[in-house]
Amino acid sequence: MGIYYPAKTRDLQLEVHVRAQLRICSCGYTNVIRHLDPFYLKEEFAPSDKAALSKQQQAARNILTPHMRLLTFLSSHFNATRLGNPHIEKVFLRLLDATLGGLKNSTGHPLSREIRFHIILFGLKVLRHSTGLGHSSRCLLKDQILSAALSWFCFAPRWSFGGNRIQLMAEVRLLRDVSAALKSVTLSGQKQTPLLNSLHLKEALLQTLIESEQARLSVWLFPLNESRETQIHSTKPPNEATLIPLIRTAWDQSPSLALQLISRFPSPRLEREIRWLLLKFPDKAISEPEAVQVLLGESLPEDVSSQLKYLLYWAPVNPITAITYFLPAYRNHPFILQYAMRALESHSVDVTFFYVPQIVQTLRFDVLGYVARYIVETAQFSQLFAHQIIWNMKANAYKDEDSLIVR
Repeated sequence: MGIYYPAKTRDLQLEVHVRAQLRICSCGYTNVIRHLDPFYLKEEFAPSDKAALSKQQQAARNILTPHMRLLTFLSSHFNATRLGNPHIEKVFLRLLDATLGGLKNSTGHPLSREIRFHIILFGLKVLRHSTGLGHSSRCLLKDQILSAALSWFCFAPRWSFGGNRIQLMAEVRLLRDVSAALKSVTLSGQKQTPLLNSLHLKEALLQTLIESEQARLSVWLFPLNESRETQIHSTKPPNEATLIPLIRTAWDQSPSLALQLISRFPSPRLEREIRWLLLKFPDKAISEPEAVQVLLGESLPEDVSSQLKYLLYWAPVNPITAITYFLPAYRNHPFILQYAMRALESHSVDVTFFYVPQIVQTLRFDVLGYVARYIVETAQFSQLFAHQIIWNMKANAYKDEDSLIVR
């Protein structure tokens, strides 16, 4: 005969078990399925290695599948017990609190889009059917859910990883379900508090971004825009009047989220508003390399002065962008030159090797010798890099094919 445990003890055991499984599933999560910008990776003049991509895709699925199965178990268990013991409801709320907080620091791999929004959908279901939460607690939980959902859009817009149309269709339907679930969980009070105003703005921002994500996936699914009833119809992008009031909400949530609005919704006025925030609060965005391009533009702006000192601590941009900061348009500003050198040196030789022709061209404007020093120091421990530099310098020394007219 087994030992009987009280209800609270059983609920605590369930929570401890689930937390342990989450830790096991998350082991090595970030290192295995990191999804970096291609400009930060080694490039070759060769076709893509399909076998390597399939292996990477399978490794990502092996990590994400246990999370999905665990979420399926929790969702089924919640449906069966949500009208029963109130202690079980508290277990789900505590698990959601930990999970939603962890989503802010999780990977941005395209294959993780599905599990992320399944978690958001599950959180909205718990919020909708919870009976033991007061108004303020419901507001705080919804704020957590919105922040966790917005964390996905802090990454650069993701297409699909592979051509699995069934999965993409499932993701589009999932985004539609999340959008509908958001509309079904409305919170209102007798008076508009700052928290309620913040929730309304966050929800409006999230709905706008979800529509953008749906449009991107529908373009990937149906590039020829063949319209059928079962297909996802693309929506018109939001206008500036809709986006401008949401910029400060995105910035307060995360500067990276505000910066990604520029890539999702190209607009000169939108970029000006976000750049104004960068000029006023540059220290908030030093971990975002994309912010440097927004701040500086194609030449050294006149309205940038004290902000340039933060370049000494700013996250490095990709090699091809770092090379452009040696051009005369940036007037050899010392802070910009130091940042460009640090960005180049932060990348492996295997990564910068692909951009040797561009590095050689910047020697024309290397008045202070920064590029020459980088070439000499790098060539000392990479013979292949040195050989490629010499070959490119000889190839670009003359204007004509007969090597008679010196540049």
